[in-house]
Amino acid sequence: MPKEILNIDEVDEILKRTTEIRIKRHEDVIKVKFRTKRYLYTIKLSPKEFEEILPRLRELGIKIVEF
Repeated sequence: MPKEILNIDEVDEILKRTTEIRIKRHEDVIKVKFRTKRYLYTIKLSPKEFEEILPRLRELGIKIVEF
């Protein structure tokens, strides 16, 4: 069962354990899913919030899959 992240500050801690990131774009919200060894974490972001966090995700060298 996926765990939903409600606070964007928790992403930093989860990124240390992440093996894959999946991005699902909708009209008004973007879902970002972080796959770790044990859990799948999800967070819903506005397009503005997503554009702020995207450069940090790309810097890490983690596999990113977009749908």
